[in-house]
Amino acid sequence: MRSTKPMRSRRGVKALAVMCALALTAAACSSDDDDSSSDSTPAEGSAETDAPSDSGAPAGGDGGTLTIATAADAQPNAVLATRAGNNLWRRQVYDTLTSVNIDTGQPDPLLATDWEWVEDGDGWKMVINLRDDVTFHTGRDFTAEDVIFTFDQQVLPESASQTAPVLQRANSWEATGTHEVTIFADDPIGNIFDAFALAVIIDSETYAGVADGTEVIGTGPFMWDSWEPGSSLSLVKNPNYWNADEPKLAAIEYVIIPDPTALTAAMQSDRAQVVFDLPTLDAQLLLEDDKFAPLVVPGPIFPLGMDITQPPFDQVEVRQAVGYAIDRERIVEQVFQGAADPSVLHWKTSEPGMDDSYAYRYEYDPDLARQMMEDAGAVGTEIEFTTLNIPNVVAVFEIVQNNLADAGFVVTANVLDTAQFDELQAAGDLGPIFQQIHGLNLSAASLVDAYPALRDGNPSQEADPEYRQLRDDLQAATDEASYATALQTLADWMLEEVFSLSVVRGEAINVQTVTVNGIEYTAEGVMILAGASLSE
Repeated sequence: MRSTKPMRSRRGVKALAVMCALALTAAACSSDDDDSSSDSTPAEGSAETDAPSDSGAPAGGDGGTLTIATAADAQPNAVLATRAGNNLWRRQVYDTLTSVNIDTGQPDPLLATDWEWVEDGDGWKMVINLRDDVTFHTGRDFTAEDVIFTFDQQVLPESASQTAPVLQRANSWEATGTHEVTIFADDPIGNIFDAFALAVIIDSETYAGVADGTEVIGTGPFMWDSWEPGSSLSLVKNPNYWNADEPKLAAIEYVIIPDPTALTAAMQSDRAQVVFDLPTLDAQLLLEDDKFAPLVVPGPIFPLGMDITQPPFDQVEVRQAVGYAIDRERIVEQVFQGAADPSVLHWKTSEPGMDDSYAYRYEYDPDLARQMMEDAGAVGTEIEFTTLNIPNVVAVFEIVQNNLADAGFVVTANVLDTAQFDELQAAGDLGPIFQQIHGLNLSAASLVDAYPALRDGNPSQEADPEYRQLRDDLQAATDEASYATALQTLADWMLEEVFSLSVVRGEAINVQTVTVNGIEYTAEGVMILAGASLSE
């Protein structure tokens, strides 16, 4: 079966994509030491927690039940999207083709065992071999047709998948064998492994039951057991997981607690062994007790977006005034206790071509912000300011709200539950000004089409053809120098237009008890619990 998807027209052969793709192919397929055969157990590229690693717990699901407290509920109706409500459970229930190793930046095999880009007439094709010993939780064998079905769903607009723009750079994909998939493209797609690492492989036979949580079927180490929306989610071990040494836990329980005080209490009372979404100060206070250990994960950014079609944000001077109005240093110290970077960039400053002149272009200048507001005739404008109910996001939001009031806005707060916010974000309908949180740890070339704040259909309504062209130029860069030049040009344009700015890049400090072992994170910031266990 072959699926063909429409593509944007692209210019020429992209040598950087070729080099990156072939380098990754060589790393995965050409080394004599590479563990990529179908009868091997792949290594998960990940960062472990600082907790003790010798649990003494037996493998295969005898390691007890891990309870995780979090503010964000599951959103199975958006299972193909990377959202706050899904990030803690998706990779427990589902597997992906590959995962990017956090230490090397190279792809590690998971459901895919090996891959290779080869020339194919006037174009290129990527041949991917799959494991032949994997079954879905229903007992059905996993085949290449499941990858085709997953890719087909990923590129549908209603999936809201952040990986869609990468996959859409291919011309088509085809099941060329029971356990072989071939992707056809004009040129090798250098960031295809970003898509592979985030695109969870779904079951075509039960996919209709995913949205309401009645049938959430994957190939992962844990199986979806029960879900009480707004309250709890239960997963149990998959006794037939393809990696016989995993999972070590018998079950995982997620308790949904939006209130930060109650989240802290859940840890203090031993109701939970891991807590996410705590304000940084609360996390640091818990860590004063030696029964707790830090669980430091790749930090998210907190973009502030403005709808450029709605007054007064249809004036670029007003948007620039907002950039100068934000007291980022106060946010760094008060919300993150110093563990954050007040960069306005949506990507890391370490990207080629980036430096402090980009990262800190909008320094806090309340007098200038107020003057620009007065010059634009915007002082006294009433605005609704929207965000989602996650403690650290709300803490950032409250300081930004005060900064906006100081600049001359009359602000009404609109704090939504996570699922409602995410639905509006996917629809590009968050109102005139909004505080977001994004956590994907990808290259700028991938982020510009992955982050809801930046991608086509963004809630800022930024659809200028020049913006699309600048992103295309970045993705078509042929070497590091041209990539740096393209990123600088894009960054300059975005910092002038100011439809979205990062308020801060925070470090997420979560907390676990010292009895929890083996929690890992991939380079994309995805939590893996297959090897987690509990000790006495």
